[in-house]
Amino acid sequence: MAELSKKQLDFLFNSNARINIADGAIRSGKTHVFNLRWLYEIMNAPPGLMLMAGKTIRTLERNVLKSQNGLFDLLGEGNYSYNGSTGELVIGDRKIICIGASDERSENKIRGMTLVSALCDEVTLFPKSFIEQLIGRCSVKGGHLFWNCNPDSPFHYIKTDYLDNVEMKGLVKHWRFLMHDNPYLTKNNPEYIEQAEKAFKGVFYQRNVLGEWCNAEGLVYPHFDVKVHVVDKLPERFNKITVAIDYGTTHPTAFTMLGEYQGKYYMIKEYYKSGKTNTQLADDLVKFIDGYKINGITVDSAAASFILELRGRGIRVTDCIKDVTDGISKVSSLIADNKLYVHKSCKNTIKEFHVYAWDEKKSQSQGKDIVIKINDDAMDSLRYNIMTFHNVKKIEAVNRSIFGF
Repeated sequence: MAELSKKQLDFLFNSNARINIADGAIRSGKTHVFNLRWLYEIMNAPPGLMLMAGKTIRTLERNVLKSQNGLFDLLGEGNYSYNGSTGELVIGDRKIICIGASDERSENKIRGMTLVSALCDEVTLFPKSFIEQLIGRCSVKGGHLFWNCNPDSPFHYIKTDYLDNVEMKGLVKHWRFLMHDNPYLTKNNPEYIEQAEKAFKGVFYQRNVLGEWCNAEGLVYPHFDVKVHVVDKLPERFNKITVAIDYGTTHPTAFTMLGEYQGKYYMIKEYYKSGKTNTQLADDLVKFIDGYKINGITVDSAAASFILELRGRGIRVTDCIKDVTDGISKVSSLIADNKLYVHKSCKNTIKEFHVYAWDEKKSQSQGKDIVIKINDDAMDSLRYNIMTFHNVKKIEAVNRSIFGF
């Protein structure tokens, strides 16, 4: 077993409250020690059904079950059985249900269950109704709840209702992990800590590096610098070129064309028009991509009629990844690393970088990060582009024409 830090050991041996919450920086060793503690819970808690939950069943598999040094690695092949279709996991005599908890309907998945203990990965992404239902379902004496997360808004219900709620004193224990609490990083990859400290800015630095619950305020990308990130010339060739479309009805439709070369991303050109029909937009898209070898086009899935128009013309499109906070964090990191550039011709994109801001009042009242939905069309399109096509370590290029002939 890998070496554990003092904080990890403290969590391992003392997480015996009704609700045990570990938050803090990214890559701080939370998930690893959670898996160890969860194995102990499985083997020693009273008999009965247990639950594991992630935002989706796939993120739970990726983050907890099937990750390197994850639960399955710790158990070893042959010491568990798992059915990915049903989410049923069996370890020894223990049956564990694995589910996703992405929206308000998720609570229906656990209604009527009697649970001993539950593990929730990235709990700040769960709806409040699910957590309230889960607490009621975990009714077997001697069971525990284990929640991990990265910090969010200080008005998030996990912070206000559990971490800061004096009425929960004695029922909740809290651990805050930082990168220096992860022995693997401090001994084998301290450069990662330095890189992370440079890569994150503003609210993302406070949350992902300092592990603080803080409010998003002001400009979303305050570190975007025209002198640095706006360029006159583009590389002569690109390894990959992709297009993302933010479809507008009462607001402009924005296309962004993004090229990748040597690990850097360049906004090659933009399209920004209002009052167009689907037929006109499709005509304009054909002109927009003419002369370029396009490796992917993504469109907001809400634009169903426009997608049908494009597919009717033989243009292949894919649904976009729309996660706002994750997408903004990715774009922010690329800007901070000087890996994202915008050609000077993309005037609307440049303009939006200077006015795209957090909605502080709504963020406070709703307990989650919300951006002002004005002058955000190019920003949405750029975020879709990066998240859909450029947000994984290994991306297989399509290497075919978008047109089916």
